[in-house]
Amino acid sequence: MRILFVGNEEQYSRMKTGSAPQGERSFFFEADFPALGEVGRWDLVVAPAAMVLARPQEFYAAPLIAYGPERLLDLCLGSGCADYMREPWTQDELLARAELRSLSALQLDASGLSVRYGMLCGTLGRVPLSATASAALALLAANRPRAVPREALAAVMETKASSSRALDMAMSRLRSALRACGGARAASRLVALRATAARRGAYCLLE
Repeated sequence: MRILFVGNEEQYSRMKTGSAPQGERSFFFEADFPALGEVGRWDLVVAPAAMVLARPQEFYAAPLIAYGPERLLDLCLGSGCADYMREPWTQDELLARAELRSLSALQLDASGLSVRYGMLCGTLGRVPLSATASAALALLAANRPRAVPREALAAVMETKASSSRALDMAMSRLRSALRACGGARAASRLVALRATAARRGAYCLLE
């Protein structure tokens, strides 16, 4: 699991308390949020709440966990963050939340529909998903209900953004997989948005 911390290593060390073995998780540090071209590179992004609110993003390249004081919790969750950690937080807490919120494992709704390590699980059973389909679904869920540009989805699904048919067929297969495991409602909420003068073509997963 590749976790990007927006900030620097000194700031990370100052915010957390305690320690935990990292295992197969790798931590990286960047000064800014990942760009469109970095979709698929990170499983999870962790950032200060103040930065999340001061620099709203068009969409998140990976599920985002913000951290900060209690008073900013609702604002960050309302802005699209997947989760929130109150300061001070422990590395154990971060890793536990990462297991639930990353591109590798994601809860899609209250009915139990989830993606976990390549399996789409629901009330009607389990359906295997390719790594690219899993990443695309997680990206849509991480940004729900905001639009995810076709270029971003094409990047994680390894299709050409200019190939409208290839991406649309991939999204159609994803809807079929959702219906097959009991996620008919989620399938119906996965919609395409046409390009306009003010917006690029996109897909979104509605609430």
